[in-house]
This record gives sequence, C-alpha cells and structure tokens, in this order.
Amino acid sequence: MAASATSLEYVQKMFIAYFGRPAAPSGLEYYGELVDAGNIAALQDDFWNSAESQALFSQPSTEGKVNAIFNQLFGRDAGASGLTYWAVEINSGRVSLPSAALTILNSAAAADAAVFAAKLDVANAFTGELDTTSEILGYQGNTAGGRV
Repeated sequence: MAASATSLEYVQKMFIAYFGRPAAPSGLEYYGELVDAGNIAALQDDFWNSAESQALFSQPSTEGKVNAIFNQLFGRDAGASGLTYWAVEINSGRVSLPSAALTILNSAAAADAAVFAAKLDVANAFTGELDTTSEILGYQGNTAGGRV
C-alpha cells in the first residue's frame, strides 16, 4: 500500500524540520504509511531515539536544541522570546522536541514560511531523483548528510 500524498508531505516536512535534510525514498514511504495509519507518535519516537538525532541535538541545553531547529527550518537563530517559550514547553514535558519542530514550522511567519517552502521544494526534488539502487543505498540514515 502506498502512502497518501498528504502523509508523504507531512513526513518530508518532519525530515527537514527535525533532521535538516530530505527523506530517503524508503523512509518517506515507511513513515508516510505510519502517518496514514494514525501512528504519528511512532514517527516522533523513531526520530527522537535515532543516532542521527542524538548527534544533531547533542547540545547540552534545550535552548541549543531549539535554536538548531530554527536554523534547520529557516536558516536563522530563534528570537529570544521564541527560544524561551519552546525551551519551557519542552522542559516541562508538554511538547517533545520532534513535535516542537513541526509546530514551529506550522506557525511560521510569511518570510520564514517562504524559506521553508523553498527547502521543501528542493527536498521533494532531491528525494524524487533517488531512483537507482546505488543512489538509494548511498543516501541512508545519518550517513546522508545532505542539508537543505
């Protein structure tokens, strides 16, 4: 069963928001099917517990992690009020880091939304071009390294 276009877009957004890179085709489809099945928590758990996540978010403070998300999403540091707000939300346990990444994206102002839209276009084009076995094998997990 193929994942829906809506779920595939959601997953690609999550990859960019959380990892700062496009999804590999197999990961896009796998997580898209999880989203279609209503299992968004599994996606967020997998993202949070991955070796790639632990390497990307190794900053000692929650503020450093939140700032990394802003840089991945919009190519800029978080504003002081946003940084404080999201750090408090994450530290209190009201929101996880992966869900904060997507919520930050979904509440972006017009200029930030335009930056992200361009990143999403590039990510979708990149993932779509991975169509040979060697290309797919060459772009896997935390060895992928390509940032958008």
